[in-house]
Amino acid sequence: MKPKHIKGFLLSEIRSVAAKSEEFCYDPQRDFSCKRKLSFEAMLKTIIGMGSKSLANEMRLRAAYKA
Repeated sequence: MKPKHIKGFLLSEIRSVAAKSEEFCYDPQRDFSCKRKLSFEAMLKTIIGMGSKSLANEMRLRAAYKA
């Protein structure tokens, strides 16, 4: 499989999980219900793409990358 095909498959699976996020939340009525800076889909992509740094460092890197 080519890397583009694998990436496309991974992103489509992330979108499908994000579409049914209520199955993965503790409180589906409140969790990820508002428009936030970090959506459920963006959070999944961030966690999957994380290196071996701490969560705080990874979030700082993500914020610097998006700016």
